[in-house]
Amino acid sequence: MRRTGGATRAILVALVLASIAFAGCGSTTVPSSTSSSSPRVVAPTVSPTIAVGSPASSPASPIGPIGSSGPGEIVQVDPGLLSFIPTGGNGLVQTPDPDTAASIATDPSLRANASALMIALYMPEPSSTSAAPGEDFAVVSVIRLRDPQADDAWFRAWRDSYDAAVCAQAGGVKRNSETTIGSHTVFVGSCAAGSFTYHTRVAGGAIVISINSVGPANLGRTVMERLAP
Repeated sequence: MRRTGGATRAILVALVLASIAFAGCGSTTVPSSTSSSSPRVVAPTVSPTIAVGSPASSPASPIGPIGSSGPGEIVQVDPGLLSFIPTGGNGLVQTPDPDTAASIATDPSLRANASALMIALYMPEPSSTSAAPGEDFAVVSVIRLRDPQADDAWFRAWRDSYDAAVCAQAGGVKRNSETTIGSHTVFVGSCAAGSFTYHTRVAGGAIVISINSVGPANLGRTVMERLAP
């Protein structure tokens, strides 16, 4: 992916819109598991959604939209959510993208489940990479759940929908795995064309962090490695 500037931004915006459309049409049943100038980011949303509170403790229930969205309920764009992810430095440059977050926040399927979100783009510092501008980047979505008791089945459906949306642009989902990065349980998705997704929950499960990582530097993993314990 050797595009820069406005071309990169236009392509990434198109991917955002395609991802939202894909996710909004998704099933509410549990999917089966599968083995520059600052560009605006690729941040897929999915039908299940979320809010801050205590960790999940209730028994698993059939997957479906969690919570409800009344006429006055909105998804807030909350820059404070960036406190859950690295600020940058040590080879990374973070660029918050409230404009893309605001666009995504209008999606009704997200509003049913999320109370707030923020989007940030990570790129390598120019002095730390030999890659062409725009070749390596990671798009990070930080989402506060409307229902913090969203269970493991819900989280699996979220990951499957997100990965399908991202990998639809990169040859489809190749495999999924679970690992530990730092002190966090992280779910990793691999696209056939080589990009990766990363997912974890923090703050007792109330905050979901999902990453679309593109390029040989695999910046998504670096972001996960630098999350606070």
